Amino acid sequence: MAIKPILPSMREKKRYIAYEAIARDGLALRLEEVRAELNAAMLRFIGEKGFSAAGLIVLDDWHGSRGVIKVSHDYTDEAKAAMAMVTKIANKAAVIRALGTSGILKKARKGIGG
Repeated sequence: MAIKPILPSMREKKRYIAYEAIARDGLALRLEEVRAELNAAMLRFIGEKGFSAAGLIVLDDWHGSRGVIKVSHDYTDEAKAAMAMVTKIANKAAVIRALGTSGILKKARKGIGG
């Protein structure tokens, strides 16, 4: 007997946030550096329990200095606030700016130029 899939009404709602990581010196940032800093900022901002509830995932969509993260719909504001608190990425002065939020990955990818 096969396991039944979860009904759409029972699934966790998610949002996709398009963001841009800008280094002060203009040098390119790598996805791994940005991912590590985003995770650390979110962990500092809302703690371990909140981080696990938020379900933050930095997706592999990376075009130039732009990317997409996936987060629970209840934690979009917290994720954006954590992005705003970033001041350094890989010991370089940098900022992360939220470009937009969408419930559909295709629209978020369109926002980053992908």
